[in-house]
Formats: sequence, C-alpha cells, structure tokens
Amino acid sequence: TNQVMERLQHLLDHQKRFVRDTSHQLRTPLAVLKTQVQSALRGDVEPRQALTEINATVDRATQLANQMLALAKVEQLRHQADDSVID
Repeated sequence: TNQVMERLQHLLDHQKRFVRDTSHQLRTPLAVLKTQVQSALRGDVEPRQALTEINATVDRATQLANQMLALAKVEQLRHQADDSVID
C-alpha cells in the first residue's frame, strides 16, 4: 500500500510540475499576442501586418502546446512502463 501511495504521490507531483511549467511556457506567446493586438487596435501597424504577426504568434503557441502535450504523453508512457505487475 505504501508503494502504491508513493507512486501516486509521485504522479501527482509530476502532474503539478507539468501544469506549472506549461503555464509558464504559454505566458510568453500570450503576452506577445496581447501586445500585438493592442498595437493593432491603436493603429501602430497596418491591419494586414498585424494579422500576419498575430497569426505567426498563434502558430508558435500552438506548436509549443503540441510539444508540451507530446512530452506529457511520453512521460505518461514511461511511467506506465515502470509499473510492474503485482499478483
């Protein structure tokens, strides 16, 4: 029972760390996106240029999110492989 509880605690700790790291990684592209939108609304850049920049930022954020999800899946599979069958 203690081993199961330790494994569960380890998985919960890993999940918390993943959520924290993911949140931190996504803050930057979201801040850039917010700045680009504000700049476009003020008229600092041409609408076409603003949309092109916003599109590129969304693409980068999507790629980052996909990479983080792939990493989480790999970690999950690694942890499952570590599990041994107990009779």
